[in-house]
Amino acid sequence: MDGLPKREKGKLREPKTCRIFFSSPFGGMEEEREELTRKYFPHIQHACNAKGVQFVAVDMRWGITSQAAENAQVINICLREIDRSDIFVGFFGQRYGWHGADDQQLQDNFDNAVGLYPWLDAARDRSVTELEFLHGHLNSPSDLPACICFRDKAYDDAQREEGQSKGDKKQVFKYSSESDHATTMMDDLKKRVKAIDNKCLGVNMAYSHPHEGAKFMFDTIWPHLSDVLLAKAEEAKVSKREQRLAEHTAFRARHVTVYDGGQQYFDFLNKVLDKEEKGSVLITGPAGSGKSAVLCNWTAELEKSRPDVVLIYHFVGCAPGTTAASEILSRLLWEVKHVLGKEEEDAMETKDKKEDTQNVETLQVLLLGAIEEVLQETQKRVVIVVDGLNSTLKAGKTSKHLYWLPDTWPTGVSFITSTVDTDTLTCDLLVTQREYENLAIQPLEDTAKREICVKVLKKSGKELSPEQLNRIVAADQTNNPLYLRLVLAELSIFGYFRLLDKKIDSLIYCKDVGELLQKIFTRLEEDYNGKEEHTKLVQEVLCAIELSHRGLSEKELMEMLGVDTHIWSPLHFAMEGLLVSHAGLLRFAFTEISQAVQAKYLQDEKERKGMLKKLIGYFDKQLQNLPPWTDLDTELSKRPVEELPWLYQAAGDMEGLSATLLNIFTLQRMQQDFKYEFLEFWKLTGKKMSEICDLYLSAFDLAVADLYLHNQDMTFNSMTPPGVKLRPLLQSVRDLLDLAECKQGALKVLQKDLSILTLAKDAMEPTRHFKDMLLLRYYVACSMIDCNRFEEGENLHRQVMKECRGYLEEHPDDEVCIDILGMTCNGIGVMCYKQRRFQEAVELYQESLEQHTRLNIKKQMADSFCNLGVALMENDEPQKGVEYMQKSLKLTEELYFGHLPLDIGNLLTNIGICHRRLKDFEQAEAMYKRSLEVKANAVGWDHDVVAMAYMNLCTLMIYKEDYTAAEQYIRKAMTIYENNGATLDKTQYRQATENLVASLLNLQKVEEALSIFLPLFCKLVEVKEMDHCIHSVHRHMAKYLLSIGDTKTAREVTLALIDCKGRQPTNYIFLDHLQLMFAEEERPSLADHCTLEHALTLWPGNPDLTRRIIEYHALPADDIDRILKLQKVCAENNRNFGAYTYEACADWCLAGKNEQNKEAAAQVLEAGVEEYPDELNLRTKVMVDNANMVVLFCAEFEDKGNGRQCQHVCPVLCRI
Repeated sequence: MDGLPKREKGKLREPKTCRIFFSSPFGGMEEEREELTRKYFPHIQHACNAKGVQFVAVDMRWGITSQAAENAQVINICLREIDRSDIFVGFFGQRYGWHGADDQQLQDNFDNAVGLYPWLDAARDRSVTELEFLHGHLNSPSDLPACICFRDKAYDDAQREEGQSKGDKKQVFKYSSESDHATTMMDDLKKRVKAIDNKCLGVNMAYSHPHEGAKFMFDTIWPHLSDVLLAKAEEAKVSKREQRLAEHTAFRARHVTVYDGGQQYFDFLNKVLDKEEKGSVLITGPAGSGKSAVLCNWTAELEKSRPDVVLIYHFVGCAPGTTAASEILSRLLWEVKHVLGKEEEDAMETKDKKEDTQNVETLQVLLLGAIEEVLQETQKRVVIVVDGLNSTLKAGKTSKHLYWLPDTWPTGVSFITSTVDTDTLTCDLLVTQREYENLAIQPLEDTAKREICVKVLKKSGKELSPEQLNRIVAADQTNNPLYLRLVLAELSIFGYFRLLDKKIDSLIYCKDVGELLQKIFTRLEEDYNGKEEHTKLVQEVLCAIELSHRGLSEKELMEMLGVDTHIWSPLHFAMEGLLVSHAGLLRFAFTEISQAVQAKYLQDEKERKGMLKKLIGYFDKQLQNLPPWTDLDTELSKRPVEELPWLYQAAGDMEGLSATLLNIFTLQRMQQDFKYEFLEFWKLTGKKMSEICDLYLSAFDLAVADLYLHNQDMTFNSMTPPGVKLRPLLQSVRDLLDLAECKQGALKVLQKDLSILTLAKDAMEPTRHFKDMLLLRYYVACSMIDCNRFEEGENLHRQVMKECRGYLEEHPDDEVCIDILGMTCNGIGVMCYKQRRFQEAVELYQESLEQHTRLNIKKQMADSFCNLGVALMENDEPQKGVEYMQKSLKLTEELYFGHLPLDIGNLLTNIGICHRRLKDFEQAEAMYKRSLEVKANAVGWDHDVVAMAYMNLCTLMIYKEDYTAAEQYIRKAMTIYENNGATLDKTQYRQATENLVASLLNLQKVEEALSIFLPLFCKLVEVKEMDHCIHSVHRHMAKYLLSIGDTKTAREVTLALIDCKGRQPTNYIFLDHLQLMFAEEERPSLADHCTLEHALTLWPGNPDLTRRIIEYHALPADDIDRILKLQKVCAENNRNFGAYTYEACADWCLAGKNEQNKEAAAQVLEAGVEEYPDELNLRTKVMVDNANMVVLFCAEFEDKGNGRQCQHVCPVLCRI
């Protein structure tokens, strides 16, 4: 049958599903079915579960719904279910089943099914059950493993007689043949079965009792099921190349049969192939516009007309296992290797594995290498077609868009792909960036629409009148192939010819695809909703799929909604054009279907909440039923964890969300597969991370207790203590807390883990315990340093380092200890860096790099390169820092192939800081903005690391003097911190607040800055963090405080600056200025370390300090000796311009307008001449000053009548 892969003997039709079809008349066989269901199905279910296979008993015992019968779909549905099945089991009593060549309703069923099963035309007199026997076995013996049974007539006769005696007409009916003709038909069927009984798994022509028959059926199929089907399912988790190819070929065949037109598209693609080197094309168009049809028909034509081409095609979403990156690459690789004559199965061994980035990277490398081989060996052009990029599964939040798709293809390769025109990311990446040619699909032309209508309807045995056909073609809406396809699908199943015109009008006058889909939903409700039970089945199925996170399997839908196969199958087949299967999960084929479901059913909040409650109840039951002794990585937790958090979020149930997140299986799987989403979900609950930490520790203790009690109840005791077995949970909690920047919580968890491991010494192998303890103590030390407990952290690091070195002396090649030693060097280096001991940090990082390079551990090598770069940057070697960080970035991108995790965001930040230090502001801004985008994509826009990214941009804007932008960035940062509950108790929030003050000061918004500054300053003093403050901000604010008369607060700020490591001479000078502002009797006392004299011990001879003391203290006190001593020290400590200091000092003295200042200036100059006798400037200044003094002296002398003596003074002056 079209769309199904060819059945391979000994293999399941679908890799993860085992379907067994049970066929019998609808009456009289209840006991067999009850015995099978009660006694044997659980056994089969258990065996399938153990192999990771889903068991589906296809049981049509209650027949088909009345709606399906009225629509004449009974035969169609039954035979299609057999097509999907892996084993056929048929059993008869005395009733032959529904038959009759004159039964019009039955013959309508034949009419509707004969298109798919032409052989039915010759079997119109047979019963529906015999048709199942024919299709399941007799028509193709051995094709489908079969077990055939007939019940002994004696049993039926006895049951019929008992019914007669009781007057039970129903019992009599069930155990009686319908007629002599029916008996004849049954006897003929038995003869045909007996004639080829060697082709069956087993045949029983006369079992005596229903229980015996059920046992025979189970005993017959069990060896084949367990030893063949399930054994093969375990050997290979995916189908071979031929089966996968068949799925894609069947998909293509379906589209080829109804396609018409589009030669212009073929011409365009053929021209691309004729290019000498290579050409890639992206085909775009609305959903359902015919992109797949174009590619299906073009590839079919290409296979016939171009023997010089190697063609490989892949239709995303055409079957389970076709949508993930690894699935696509592995299948392309399989096909390329087939061309080379290599049939290794490992290329396909990726289904059901985690979407591992290294696996995808390896597949990409292997694919490109294999293509190169094909090009070289065949000398043919290689054409690769991948249809439906918009349907591929995204690997995760941090994955780059289409990261798995090679940036370039080898020369000689044409890559043709398609996506919807609303997929702007793909269009930008492939057309704009990679320069693919773009082929846009245009609306259908009338001729093409007409021919498509004729072909599609002919397949279902329908034909329209010319007038009816014209109305469909003339409708503008049918220019959209999806719209036309939906209209034709509806007409194909419409059975009332007299109402056909009205039906056509109702379809073609819908305004768009969404309205048409809603009308189709209404028709499905009429056909498949029950009258008494399942009265909203269609709505429930559609809403369940829409509201689910990943989609739902058939089994999940049936179990959740409580429907049996005979209810589900008709609806499933009727809806299959609307659905696609991704890894066994049903999802909508087009976004328009999702939108239509939302519009029709989910606007009603009550309906929406009701369905969410059903989904939550179904998956929560699965999660709660997992006992704590189950393996933490069990596949049984996969589906509940994939759904529940998202469902609770949609329902707005934060209490339920919290409870689910606290479940140990949720914790483990979310941290492995959805770690960034995990953190976001916890943020939604509104709980603080410290509270979350305590909740997890309590949950851990409870799980340990449960596991302990379970072990006590077992006949054997596990050698591994419960706490040790569950340690991975603590690792997951710590990873969550680290991502959330909850350092104290992470340390608390580590200390809990350490206590467990310490107590487990006697229960573990000594060497393993020793190494596990080394590693865990290393993590504890790192966490202590993160919490600023530097002394404890360093001591613990040193202990670990010492023990590592000691062990390596005896075991020099032990890789575990070498790795831990390298990490410990890195850990101590981080501590040195935080303490601004940059040179020590560089040396430790270099040793760490050496150890990890020795082992070629790329992750640790990348970390060491990064840390080295940061340390070198702080050590005033930013250019070297950039070089090391670029090495780290290269390694990290290799490690996270195709993904952009938080690590890369942090690296980009550090590179940006280096560029800022190098004054390359444009490059720094580019790095910062890339970092911001990566971080936000990884953890969301409300995470603290995003706030830090905004802080970096603020700092850069201040350097660029764009203070308005600086303020905008820092306010964004503070908003994030505040939304996350941060206060001034948080270091990063204090830093952001200080940056905001700096920005406001640069914008002259001093009053606003002051209101923010004062509480910040008080907190910095309280937590003793003034060492790390921005000194210029505090100096500026102190001056402003003085200007508004708040001398007291200005003095407090200045004293705090003097008490921190970044103190400057100007702080002492300003403090002295403030002291003098007070009246002498009110002037506060100063500690010795705050005086100008103490400052001179820190900066001997500092000119600014020297001047301050001279001008404001020595001169007013007329302390010439002190001035000369201060000046001498100043000159000695400023040798390069020592003579100048004397001139400057004289100027300071002369700043005053009294005689004592002039005398002091003269003595300073004379001292300078003595110290620097050859300094011409000094001698000249002394001569000029002395001359001025003599002139003044003579003038005074003459006034006293002493003119003659004055003449004797002048010659002396000239000799000087």
